[in-house]
Parts: sequence; C-alpha cells; structure tokens
Amino acid sequence: MALSIAVFSFLSVSTIYLSNPYFWPSFSAINGKTISYELHSLSKELAAGKVRGSGIRERYPQLSNLSNVLEFPNMFLRWRSFMRDQRAFWKSASWNGNRFASFHQRLLIEYPSFSLEWIFLVIGIATCYSALRSSLSTKEIDLLFIPLLYFVVNYVFILTFMELNWGRYYLPTVIASKVLIAVGIYEVTTRAYGYVRRLRSSLTARK
Repeated sequence: MALSIAVFSFLSVSTIYLSNPYFWPSFSAINGKTISYELHSLSKELAAGKVRGSGIRERYPQLSNLSNVLEFPNMFLRWRSFMRDQRAFWKSASWNGNRFASFHQRLLIEYPSFSLEWIFLVIGIATCYSALRSSLSTKEIDLLFIPLLYFVVNYVFILTFMELNWGRYYLPTVIASKVLIAVGIYEVTTRAYGYVRRLRSSLTARK
C-alpha cells in the first residue's frame, strides 16, 4: 500500500510538472561554467550577509533558470499571501457565518451535477473506506483506496488553507468528489444488477 501511495503521489506531481512548461528549466540555455561562477558568487554574498532579493533573477540567470522547478511549491506561498490581501477588500470573499457549514453547502448543494448527488458521494466514500479496511486486514492491495486518498488530500487541503469563499478554489475538491461519486454509482448499479439477476434466477427455479 505504501508503494502504491508513493507511485500515485509521484505520478500526480509528475503530471503537474510535465503539463506545465512554466515549471521547466530552459535546457538549451544551461551552461555549466556559468552555473559554477554564479554558485561561487552567491555563496560569497551569503557568507557576507549581503544577499539582495531585488534583481536576483537578473544577476543569477542560470540559477534562476534551474529554480523554475521550485515555482510550483512557491505558488502556494503566493496564493496564501494573495488570499489574505483580497479578504480585506472583497465582500464576496466572506464565509457568511460558519466556515465549515458554508464550505459544505457550496460543495454539496451548489455544485452538484444532478439532484441528490451527495448520496452517491457518501456511498463512494463508504465503498472505498471498506476496501481500505479490507486491504489492511488481508494485506492485499485494493486500489479503491486511491480515489479516497485523492479526495481526502484535496478536501483537507482546501478546507484548511482556503481563506476566501470563492468558487474557483473549490475545483480540486469538486473534481476529486466526482471520482468518488462515480465509484458510488458503479457500486449501486452493480448491486442492483446482481439483485435483479438473483431475483430472475429465483423466479425461474420456481417455475
């Protein structure tokens, strides 16, 4: 299970990087000799305590090029700072009461694809949780815990860090919930199909 989680996490992060050239360094512009010079110069600045933040990308273009891969985690820090600034200016950013209740009202009531969608979400969560418990007891991996992990990570992250009540920030959790809803629909459909088959078999046997 630990290996499956590691592979899942690696593929998820890799997909983000591979689909966003903004996070790629410019490989054709890499120059080993210049990188060595910039590292030496930067280390001297650090030792002297004279590192200046302004203009650092212009002074160290090679290191800045390589640091593009750090833009993804750095986006989180900028996002937190942006939210705190916007919260003071936009009434639409208000939670209008209890944050926990407002979050779930929008997630479960305002953004469903069809009526009573939340029922299939609950069934999907229960199905995946049951598969997880079974995996832990039998030591056999059931990959249904991956959709549950995907949902839980997005749900906890957004609920914990989102400070603005803006719809676009719900998107990761909404997408993750749709996967569990699909699991719930599949579970209900297969059980209903199995019940109908057993009923038909029973009626045929009686005849």
